[in-house]
Amino acid sequence: MPDKSTYEQEIEQEKSDLVQVLGTEQGRRVLMRLINRASVLQPTYASGTHPSDFAFMEGRREMGLFIIGTITEINTDIWLEMQKEDFKNIQARNEKVKHERAKQRNNSD
Repeated sequence: MPDKSTYEQEIEQEKSDLVQVLGTEQGRRVLMRLINRASVLQPTYASGTHPSDFAFMEGRREMGLFIIGTITEINTDIWLEMQKEDFKNIQARNEKVKHERAKQRNNSD
């Protein structure tokens, strides 16, 4: 069997690195934060949007899609787990905000 090309070795190393990152809660949080920042589920075009803004937003979205695609190539289950973890974090933040607002209302009475 012929030796793997340098390119194939680099791809394998990148996948191995990603497996290590996905193996930690911190790594999954960082990747999810990048994906969320990419506004993957948001439209990139709006009426009146300047073409350069559209191009910027679409480029950012494309990077988020690339990250998701790379994660799902490694393990589709981990992508689903990341979404569940993110949803739990959003719920916890919302509860904290709700509690803080109620506390502020009670203090102002």
